[in-house]
Amino acid sequence: MSNDRSLQVLLAARNYGYTFFHSLLGNEPSLSQLDCLGDDIAIEALLIFGADSRSEFFEALQMFEESLDVLTRKPMNGLEALREEYTRLFIGPQKLLAPPWESFYLDEGHSLFQRSTLSVRSFYQSHGYRPQGYPVIADDHLALEVGFLSCLARDAYDAFEQNDYHKTRNVLLASRDFLDDHLMVWMPLYQEGLAKVENKILFPQAVRLLSEFLKRDREELYQTLLGKTLLGHPGISL
Repeated sequence: MSNDRSLQVLLAARNYGYTFFHSLLGNEPSLSQLDCLGDDIAIEALLIFGADSRSEFFEALQMFEESLDVLTRKPMNGLEALREEYTRLFIGPQKLLAPPWESFYLDEGHSLFQRSTLSVRSFYQSHGYRPQGYPVIADDHLALEVGFLSCLARDAYDAFEQNDYHKTRNVLLASRDFLDDHLMVWMPLYQEGLAKVENKILFPQAVRLLSEFLKRDREELYQTLLGKTLLGHPGISL
C-alpha cells in the first residue's frame, strides 16, 4: 500500500473513531444511538486504528463490545439502564463520583470555570471553534474536548483529501498539542475515579477504550502522521 493510501486510511479511521466517541459521550442515550454503537463499521474503524497497538487496546475494545452486546439483546431495558448510568456519571443531581471536567482535576478547589477552562476555551478559539452554549457551559467537559478533537480529525482528513498537506500537518500538530497539554494530562485522574464506579453498564468501559484510543492517536501523531509519511510531499518538513 502506498504512503498516500495508508495515510488516507489512518486519517479516515481516526476521524471515524473520534466521531464515534463524541457521539457516545456527548448525547443522551437513545435507541438510534444503540444501533449506531453496534455498527460494524465503527468497530472496524477502531480495529484499523488500533492495528499494532498493545494488548491493552484490544482488551478495552473487547470489554466494550461485551458490555454493548448485553445492552443490545434487550434494547428497551438496556436503554433505560444506559440512561440511568449516563445521568449518574455525567449530569447528577447527585454528587458525581468522577466529574468529567478538566478543571476539577487540575485547578485548586476542584472548581469549574477556572484557569484550565479558560485555557481550553482559548485553544478552541485559536482554531476557529466555539462550543454550543458558550460562554455558559464549561468548555473543558470530556465530551467537548473529544468533540474538538473530532473536528480537528475531520479537518485533517478533508485537507488531505484536497491535497492540502500543509493544512493537514498544521491540524495534526494542533491535535497533538491539545492531547499533550490537556486531555492526556487529566484523563488518568478521571479514570481513577471511574474505576470506583459500581455496577458498570457501558460508559466506564467506553472511557477506558477512549483512553487507549487517545494513547494510540498520540503515538501515531508522533511516529507516523507527523513523521516520515508526510515528508514525501513537496514543501513538508519537520
